[in-house]
Amino acid sequence: MKKSGVAVAPKKRAIERKSKKSALLVPRDAQKAVDEVRRAVARKVAEVRHKIEQSSGDDFKAKVNDVVKKVKEKVREGLSPKAYADIKVYNGLSEEQKIVNAEFIFDYLFDLGWSIQAIAAVLGNIERESQLNPATYQGNVRDFNKRLGYGLFQWTPQREFLKDEAGRDYYDKMAQENPHLLILEQLDFFITTRRDRWYSDLAVRGYEAPYAMNFSDFIKSTTCPRELAVIFQTHYLRSSNSAEGRIIRTDNAEKWFEYFSSR
Repeated sequence: MKKSGVAVAPKKRAIERKSKKSALLVPRDAQKAVDEVRRAVARKVAEVRHKIEQSSGDDFKAKVNDVVKKVKEKVREGLSPKAYADIKVYNGLSEEQKIVNAEFIFDYLFDLGWSIQAIAAVLGNIERESQLNPATYQGNVRDFNKRLGYGLFQWTPQREFLKDEAGRDYYDKMAQENPHLLILEQLDFFITTRRDRWYSDLAVRGYEAPYAMNFSDFIKSTTCPRELAVIFQTHYLRSSNSAEGRIIRTDNAEKWFEYFSSR
């Protein structure tokens, strides 16, 4: 995984959310574009629900249904979730844009019943991995044949998420036109494939995890977010164990915990 510089802590202020419908008349072409986004989000919501229902228990399904309901309400109201992506530059997002993406991710996971500490641990890690830019290619290199990562979680190799060149082109276009859908796709992939990537025993034996923790305990944990950041790194990401990188991940996690605790 790539190394990044120490992130600058975001200012503790709420992100303004627009919830009122515009009173202006929308041109026909613009309305068509909005309708296409609504249909795309609705399709993605249906896919997320279907995939997670196939791999989760009844309680979790109920929470997913609540999330789906909320997203559908936004779709009906014409309120597309705001998010940002940059396919050209690894660290191409401003601090304000990173906060918006973090809010998007937080709301998704929190509505699934995750603790603030666990979400902060995930955010601390993906800020280290991708600077919260869902369109990040490791080293700005597009190459399926090398061990290079892609996306918020820097899945490696890139084909693990992108699959092939057609998939790469598809997601690059999505990053430019509908970055909120790209983040939703990646959160969907993360949730539905977690069982194939979460290794408790290997985390302790091979990646210096302080102890083993299963995924269901992790998402509910109210343990110190710094500690949970190490758990997530070693159990799911299994990335570089450099002391410098671990400090950045844990500092990031604490920063996001403080931000969302005071939101």
